[in-house]
Amino acid sequence: GQKTVRVINNTLGIPIFRYYDGTDTEVTSAMLPAAIPDIRRVEITLAVETKDIDPTTNKRRRMIYSSSVALRNHH
Repeated sequence: GQKTVRVINNTLGIPIFRYYDGTDTEVTSAMLPAAIPDIRRVEITLAVETKDIDPTTNKRRRMIYSSSVALRNHH
């Protein structure tokens, strides 16, 4: 059957998007929008938990998925 998950990034204090410049230094929200031209990589993180409680542990299962995207045609 179909599994349902809930995104819980806010609950855990994990940002969904993080931005980095060409030296791999994080571009913070305080630096935006002026630093947008400097962004070279975006990290995307989803923290999720199952909708249903696991009968073995009586808790929801939590998982964190993360990936980075290098911006190729960004000048």
